[in-house]
Amino acid sequence: MRDSKMKIGFCFLMYKNLSQEKRWSHFFRDEDESNYGIYCHPKHPKKTKQKLIKDKIIAKTIKTGWGKLNLVEASLNLFEAAIDDGCDYVFLLSGSCVPIHSFKYIHQKVKSNPKNRIHFCKEKVEHGYFGINETERRYNESKQIKKVFSPDQFIKSEQWLGLVKKEIKFLRFARNESLEFFSDVFAADEHYIPTMLNKTGSLEES
Repeated sequence: MRDSKMKIGFCFLMYKNLSQEKRWSHFFRDEDESNYGIYCHPKHPKKTKQKLIKDKIIAKTIKTGWGKLNLVEASLNLFEAAIDDGCDYVFLLSGSCVPIHSFKYIHQKVKSNPKNRIHFCKEKVEHGYFGINETERRYNESKQIKKVFSPDQFIKSEQWLGLVKKEIKFLRFARNESLEFFSDVFAADEHYIPTMLNKTGSLEES
């Protein structure tokens, strides 16, 4: 992998436009397009007008809602569009995300160390974003999740992350059978990917 070509997919799950289009345009400016792809899933496709992304909307868009399972489905649709286009690695981003490093820095970082980059916490902390009480509440209130996952397997992570192609292929293969178990989980988009990878033993500290 380190000596081969590395194409990164930048997958934007967004409302309609990028909040910092100029920053992103500068980020990609003069870069070899064989090294990256841009993929967008806007909530309001008809309102997406920015030059950088208006022609990058994926074919499979669905209606999404805050905290709903369809956000997971939309994310998976983005990932699949990216790997079908030849990407080896993907970042899931929001329309409000901004690059703080150059493209060359990001590309070299990923190429030299291609691994999942997921911000999660397995420790039982009491407060903050990863507070165990909230995670346990979501698990206990779900009837479906208990059919397959134990409390220790149910993990929360930040929604914006990076994944290698191998894990995307696994998620693609498993989606039809696994999505139903998250159907009554609050904010399933914060749990689906880390929980799926945790169950298979492939969730690692980034």
